[in-house]
Amino acid sequence: MGGGGSQKTTEYHKTDPWAPQQPYLKKAFSEAEAIYDKKKSEALYRGDFQASYRGKDLEGIDSVRKWALNTGQGLVDEQAAGGKDLFSRGSTALGEVDSGLKDFAGKDWTQTHIDNAGRYANNPHLDGMIQAATRDAQRTFNEDTIRGINQNAAATGNTNSTRAGIAAGVAQRGIADFVGDTSASMRGDAWNNGLKMSQGDQQSLLASLMGRGELAQGMVTQGNSSMNDALANEAGLLGLHSSVAELFKADKQAKIDNKLQKFDYKSNKQSNDLQNFYNIVGDKLWGSEGFSMSKTKTTPSAMSTAGSVIGVLGSLFKSDARTKDIISEAGRTKDGLKLYRYTYKDAKHLGEFIAPLAQDVQAKYPEAVVEINGVLYIDTNLYDWR
Repeated sequence: MGGGGSQKTTEYHKTDPWAPQQPYLKKAFSEAEAIYDKKKSEALYRGDFQASYRGKDLEGIDSVRKWALNTGQGLVDEQAAGGKDLFSRGSTALGEVDSGLKDFAGKDWTQTHIDNAGRYANNPHLDGMIQAATRDAQRTFNEDTIRGINQNAAATGNTNSTRAGIAAGVAQRGIADFVGDTSASMRGDAWNNGLKMSQGDQQSLLASLMGRGELAQGMVTQGNSSMNDALANEAGLLGLHSSVAELFKADKQAKIDNKLQKFDYKSNKQSNDLQNFYNIVGDKLWGSEGFSMSKTKTTPSAMSTAGSVIGVLGSLFKSDARTKDIISEAGRTKDGLKLYRYTYKDAKHLGEFIAPLAQDVQAKYPEAVVEINGVLYIDTNLYDWR
């Protein structure tokens, strides 16, 4: 039972695809090559990649644009002009009403009523009316009363007597009082009527000013509303015109995109076909080959020691990027992770290996990577790329 010994072994290893899989792979490669050759000789697609408007659709869109620019704009301009006219005339009328109210408020209406009532009371036509109202009484006085007094005085011999004079004076005073009372009554009535009419004129003038003010305010409001509506309609026309412009722009852009896609399709077709071909025949690790060396000791810990050197501990495979000197890329795994050809920094004598980096596997399958003493290992039971 000595201290044991050690043995170095260099092995060439080659991994072919699974035997039952090989005929299918050959068939797939053959068919992929046939498809690739066929596509190279196929005529290019020359149809459209983008839809465009039909001619009648464009005509309809353009007719909307023309209506907005001509008929619609004309209606808006007419509406705005009408509103401006109403607003202007209403504003002018409001100014006149304001001036009239100021004059009304500053006027001495008491004196005005007195003057107006006096004009009615002193109406020159009123004299004729008074004369007409007292004509019968004066006629009776002149033709009957005075005559009777004179006749009676003559019959009694008192023609020039004081009694006759007194009787005539009393009669004269009576007729004068009657005429005066009648004149005063009629002129008083004319005064009262003139006063009422003057007050009525005052109220009518005030009512007229207020009514005109309301009418003017209505014109201002209506004019302002019409101009605001015109502005809103103008904005609507601008929006309509903008929408139509965007439709034309979108149609033009679609045609540009269509040409660009046709160009890209033609330019990239061969490279795309080649990439599709490569995805089948060249983008998979169907097998591998290379050399490896192992060193074993005839001690109980020989397997674990060898495993720690080459990086295998049971199902754990040391693939930490920090432990490797990467030589080059060597393809991809079936799920797209990169494979690298590398040597171990601390065991270059073991030769080259091909495997993914534990860091890449950890990013995609974190459950398949473990860390032991600061080194990352891939658990091949959970992720086996071989």
